[in-house]
Amino acid sequence: MDWTVHPAAPRDTLSAGRPPGPDGPVESSDRIRELFTDPTLVPARWLFPPGAVVDILFGVRGCDGAEVRLRHDLSCEPGVWHEIPAQRVPEDVAPRHPALQQGDAAYHVRLQGPAREGAMRYQVGTVSPSGVVTWMPQARLLVFARSPWRSDMVGAAAMAMEGGRKVSGPVPRTTMTPGPTDWRRRLFYSLMLDRFARDARAAPEHSFVRHDPSSLFASHGGTLAGARDRLDYLAALGVGAVILSPVYVNDPDGYHGYHPLSLYTVDPRLGTMADLRTLVREAHKRDIAVVLDVVVNHMAPSLVWSRGADGAMNATFRYVTGDLDTPLFLPEDFRDPAFFHPPPPDGDAAADGDGSDDGDGDGLVGVPLFGFLDDWRTEMPDVRAMLIAHLKYWIAQTDIDGFRLDAVRHVDLDFWTTAIRDVSAYARAIGKTGFLTLGEHAGEDPAAVGVYSKQAGFSGMIDYPLFYRLTRAVVHRAAPLDTLRRYWRDDVWCYRDSRYNLGFIDNQDTSRFLHAWGRRFGDRDTARAALAAALAVLVLGPGLAAVYYGTEQEFSGECGTWIDADGDAHPHDAYVREDMFPNPDCAWVHGPLNTPAFPPYDTDTPTFRTIAHLAAARRRTPAVYAGNRYAALPWEPDILAWFMVPEDDTAEAVLVLVDLLGIGPWAGAPVDPVDLARDLPQPHARRIVCGASAGDARLLVSLGDGVACERDEGGRLRFRLGRHGVAMVGFSASGPGLGLVA
Repeated sequence: MDWTVHPAAPRDTLSAGRPPGPDGPVESSDRIRELFTDPTLVPARWLFPPGAVVDILFGVRGCDGAEVRLRHDLSCEPGVWHEIPAQRVPEDVAPRHPALQQGDAAYHVRLQGPAREGAMRYQVGTVSPSGVVTWMPQARLLVFARSPWRSDMVGAAAMAMEGGRKVSGPVPRTTMTPGPTDWRRRLFYSLMLDRFARDARAAPEHSFVRHDPSSLFASHGGTLAGARDRLDYLAALGVGAVILSPVYVNDPDGYHGYHPLSLYTVDPRLGTMADLRTLVREAHKRDIAVVLDVVVNHMAPSLVWSRGADGAMNATFRYVTGDLDTPLFLPEDFRDPAFFHPPPPDGDAAADGDGSDDGDGDGLVGVPLFGFLDDWRTEMPDVRAMLIAHLKYWIAQTDIDGFRLDAVRHVDLDFWTTAIRDVSAYARAIGKTGFLTLGEHAGEDPAAVGVYSKQAGFSGMIDYPLFYRLTRAVVHRAAPLDTLRRYWRDDVWCYRDSRYNLGFIDNQDTSRFLHAWGRRFGDRDTARAALAAALAVLVLGPGLAAVYYGTEQEFSGECGTWIDADGDAHPHDAYVREDMFPNPDCAWVHGPLNTPAFPPYDTDTPTFRTIAHLAAARRRTPAVYAGNRYAALPWEPDILAWFMVPEDDTAEAVLVLVDLLGIGPWAGAPVDPVDLARDLPQPHARRIVCGASAGDARLLVSLGDGVACERDEGGRLRFRLGRHGVAMVGFSASGPGLGLVA
C-alpha cells in the first residue's frame, strides 16, 4: 500500500518551536524503532480530538520472516490488550530517516480514536517465525480530548469594556453561575485529587504519571469522579469551598499536579473536562464553591541546558535528544527554549521554594524552581498573553469559582498585576462575579507577602506569615503568644484586606500539626485538644480558614527526606499526602500517632465533629465572618483572647478565648464589663457592658472540659477554660445560642 499520512490535526509547523528534525529520537528494543519526521504526528503529538484517526510509523531491523504487530488498550479492561497487525510501507514511498539502516523496514498502523474523551496506550512488537514476541519496553500514551494543542485555539472573543480596556477571552463552554456573595462565611477544604478518593471507572495507567500504589512518589488512583462522590462527606463537615490540586496532564513524577505538560488538558488518570464540570455543578448544588489550583510559573522539566563556547546558555528539548519519557509539552507554539529562563550560573543560588527567602522575590524570580522546573519568561508579552489566556480558559470550560495561584513569589510582580486584573475583569464580563484569587507566597515576612497583595490585587494571600507564627509559638514553643498578637495588631495592615487571607495549620508542603504534637507528647487526647484550639484560632477569626484533607481524620504525617545517589539528603513531602481511601499496598509511616486511626471518610471522629461545629459557628455568626478583630484581656499573657465586632452595629459582638498553649485549667480573675470593653468602638462597648451587667453574656461555642462564663453579684465576669479549651461568648440577648461543643 502507499504510505499516506492522514493527520487528525492540521499539518501546520511550529511557529516558535524547534521541531524534531531528521535526527529525531528513536525508540529501540532489540529491533523495534519508533520514527517520526513530522511534529504533527505521534509520538511528537500525543493529543488528538475524540474520534481522530491516528497514524503511527515505526521501523524494524532485520525483520525478514517476522510478523509486526501493535497492541493497544482502547476500550479494554485494565491490563487487557488488543493486538492488530502492522502493514509494511513499500521502500519506494517509505520516509527517509537516518535511523533506518540497510535491511530495515518501515511499518505503519492506523488507529481509530475513541468517540469520547479518554486515552489509550500502545506498544509495537514483533513475532518471530518461532513465536518469540518482542515488545517496545514502554507503552506510549495517546490522549483524546477536546482541548487546544496550540495557544491560538483558545479563542479571544470581545466580551466587554472595563476601565477603558477591552475585556476578551474564550466563549464559555458551560453555564456561568455567580460566585459566593461573601466568601468569608465559608470553611475551605484543600485536597490532593490523587490521594483523596477513587472511583470504579478510574484508569490510572492512562497517564504519563507513573501509577504505583505501593510507592510514595507515584500515582495512587484518586480521581475527579471520586471527589464528586465525596461531596456529601464535605458538606457534612461544613465545607463551603473546596480547593482542588492541579488537574493538568503531568510528567511521570507529577502525581501531585505541579509538573504540567499541557496547560489545557485534564490528565486522563483524573478524568475528563466533563468530569471536572460535573464535579463543579454537583458542588454548587450543595452550596460548595470550587477553587482550582493553577500553575503559571513553570512547566515540567523538559529542557537540557548547556553552556556554549561563548558562555551563553543553550537548551534542547529532552525529547529531541532521545528521552521519550519526557514528551513535548503543549501548547505547541511555545516549544521554544527562548520562552524560558536559563538556570543561573554555576554556584549561584537557585530558587528552592522552601520559604527561607523573605525578601521581595530577589533570587526567586527568573530561575528554575527547585533547580529543575523550566521557568517561563513571564516578562515576554507572548508568554504573558498565553498564560493569562490559559487561566481564562479554565474558567470558561468549568464554571469554577476561583483560583489558588501557585508560587506567586517566583513570578515577576508586574505579571501578576496584569493577570489578576485581566482574569477578574473577564470573570465579571461572563457573569462569574465574586471570582476569588488566592496567591501562594511561602514567605514568612508579611511585608514581602503584602507587596503581592496590595500591588497585584489578589483577593487574598495564603497566610504563611500566620502559619509560621502559629507553629513557632504553639508547636515549637520558640516564640511567645505576643508574636501572634503583634501580627494581628500591626503586620496585618501590610495586606490589601487581611480578612481574605487564607489561614491554615498544615498543607501539602508542611508537616501535619498532629505530627509535631504527637512527637512532643505521644498522647492523642492532648494532641487532639491542641489541634481543636489551633483550628478555633483560624475559624473563629476574621480571616478565611482552610482545613487540609485528612485533618478531620487525624492524619499526622511528617515531611521526610530522601537520599540521592551521591548520598545527599533532600526534603520531600510524600508522607503528608496520605491516602484517604484504603491502600494496603503502601507502607505509610504516619507518625507517632499511627494514623489513620479511623475508617476512611468517618463522619463521627472527634475532630470531624469539632470542625463541623466550628464551621457552623462561623457560618451563623456575622461578627466572626464579617467583623473586625480587637485584642482582649491584655493582662492575661498566656491566653489568646479577642473580640469580633461586626461592621453592622445592630449585630451581636462576640468574645473568643483560647488556651492555645495548654496551660489550663485556667480561671481568669473577675473582670468588670467596662474594663473588658474599654477599647471597643461604640455602640458595641455599650452593648457588651449592658448585656454582661444584665446577665446576657452566654456561651455560644465551648471546646473542652470546664469551660464557663460566670457572673458574680457585682456584675463582673469570670471565664474558665480547661486545658486547650475554647470559648466563644455572645453579648446580646436576642437569638438562641449556637449550641455547645463537648
